[in-house]
Amino acid sequence: MDPKYVVDTSMLLRRNNKGVYDEAAFPVQWRNFDRLVEQGKIISIDLVEIELTRYNHEEYNEWIDNYKYVFKKLDNKSLKSLEDLNQRYDELSQKNFKKKSIADIPLVAFVKSNNFTLVTQETYNYKQNMSQKKIKIPTLCDLEGAKCTMESCDKFYANKSYAFECIDFVELIKRENLQISI
Repeated sequence: MDPKYVVDTSMLLRRNNKGVYDEAAFPVQWRNFDRLVEQGKIISIDLVEIELTRYNHEEYNEWIDNYKYVFKKLDNKSLKSLEDLNQRYDELSQKNFKKKSIADIPLVAFVKSNNFTLVTQETYNYKQNMSQKKIKIPTLCDLEGAKCTMESCDKFYANKSYAFECIDFVELIKRENLQISI
């Protein structure tokens, strides 16, 4: 099966026992999520793996070990897109690099250049004349022409097609019926 979704570090972090979507509270959803991973429908990039390993948390390390094949390197098309995004969002790129949030812009480049759907738990935060340094993933996706389908993105999209999309875990649960026990 071809990949459809690309997950961000922020989404995977919500799985831990203190996360918003604690695995103990959402066992069916996470089991179904893992099934989509095994089917190849959900992937990520190698920079997300690096971010996750920095947490050095047993839960993440085990998941990474089990699903190492999920983390892909950027292809040439994505690298070209990344170069463009890094130039246009230079302040954000520099800030992310200093904070070691190395996956944000590459994720958007990868998703945009491959027409995937990005799954993140970051919040849309666009404000008029805001500093580039404050832009979060859903806002960057929106600025790059994506459809933002998450509660924090209060936008109306009518009769317009989008090359890629940004959603959150709840939207993924709805779309893929992850709440149904199989």
